[in-house]
Amino acid sequence: MLPLLRVLGEAREGVQQAELTRRVADAVELSVEQRQITLPSGTQTAIHNRTGWPRS
Repeated sequence: MLPLLRVLGEAREGVQQAELTRRVADAVELSVEQRQITLPSGTQTAIHNRTGWPRS
C-alpha cells in the first residue's frame, strides 16, 4: 500500500485508476509478465485489483 500512497501523494487530483495502476507498477518495478497476471475470475489484472481496493 505504501507505493500507492506515494503515487497518490505525487499525483494531481482526479488521476484515473489505469494511470494509477501503471505508476504503481512502475514504482515497484513489475515486469510485463507480472503486470499481466489476472485474478482467478479473469476479469481484471491482479495489480489493477490491488491498487483499486485501497481507494474504495
